[in-house]
Amino acid sequence: MRVAQQVMKMKIFLYEVRKLLTYKSFFIIVLALIIQVLIMFIPHQYEHDYSDEVYKKYIEQISGEYSYEKRDFIFDRADEINEIIYNHDDVVTAYKRDEISLDEFESLNFAYYKALAEEPTVEYLKQKCNYFDELGRGVFFYDTNWTEFFSGTSYNYIVALVIICLTIPVFTREYQSNSISMLLTTRYGRRKVCISKIITVVIATFVIALTIYMLKYATFMCIKGSNASLGVENLIGYNNFPGISLLQYYVIDTVIKSVSWVVAALFICAVSVLVKSTVFSFFISFIFVVCPYFMAQFFSGDWFAYLFSANQLGGMYTRDLNPTLLITSYLIKSAIYAAFSIRMWERRLR
Repeated sequence: MRVAQQVMKMKIFLYEVRKLLTYKSFFIIVLALIIQVLIMFIPHQYEHDYSDEVYKKYIEQISGEYSYEKRDFIFDRADEINEIIYNHDDVVTAYKRDEISLDEFESLNFAYYKALAEEPTVEYLKQKCNYFDELGRGVFFYDTNWTEFFSGTSYNYIVALVIICLTIPVFTREYQSNSISMLLTTRYGRRKVCISKIITVVIATFVIALTIYMLKYATFMCIKGSNASLGVENLIGYNNFPGISLLQYYVIDTVIKSVSWVVAALFICAVSVLVKSTVFSFFISFIFVVCPYFMAQFFSGDWFAYLFSANQLGGMYTRDLNPTLLITSYLIKSAIYAAFSIRMWERRLR
């Protein structure tokens, strides 16, 4: 008897999976993946305090493990640049007095403008040296692409729309087709069907979100990614993540985001069971899933970041994130959303 019940539960679950993964759903998922890839090929303009071309040139000379020799090279070049800029007025005066030839003036003038062009980059490299000194170690490599990739990570509306569009019909479809009455009066209806729907949503949401984020990473690596095995601590500002590579850091962040989307999807389930309307559910879900990310800046303290899942979806995770508190808040919210969905689903029987 127990085996038969387990088999029936599995059949109900597989049936819900088939209903979720329709041709329309596959089309939405594939379209989202294509759009995500195309977005990665769109050129993005990022502002830096230094020249990226000059930075590349210097990195080619000093790439590898940080050492005092490389530090001296950078600081000596900084002193040389400062001296050239400081003495430029004297060069101009000397040329006006015919104390130097035209060729000498052109050579010194070229060195001056070169120094002006390189000064911001060399100053940035000095900051990096000071950062490595505090860290006690470091590796020079071209990291502008990684800095831009991480800093450019913001709220992914592609994932948001896919999760919302796929989750809402899981429950509203039954209400609109009037199959809810039949499901709630069958032997294996009520709670078992609702639990199967929730499990399906949880698994599908995690897999879809994880796939889209990892596809974004794979596209980045194909276009301009490299050195994924190096430590993320080599990037200025990431010294609180020792022993974690760039790839590991992104994977951890992706898992956190995917779990955050699972919590958001359970909230969408609760909304769709409550209002029973696809359009109204979409409107409410979009407001409560997306808007908190923009509202967070108006609230001080960490409580708002743990209250709404959206706040973990707008950027890379930081050192201030408390894993224990985050997991606890996610478990509590997930339990509340799931219990509410089951309760509202069963109430339709009365």
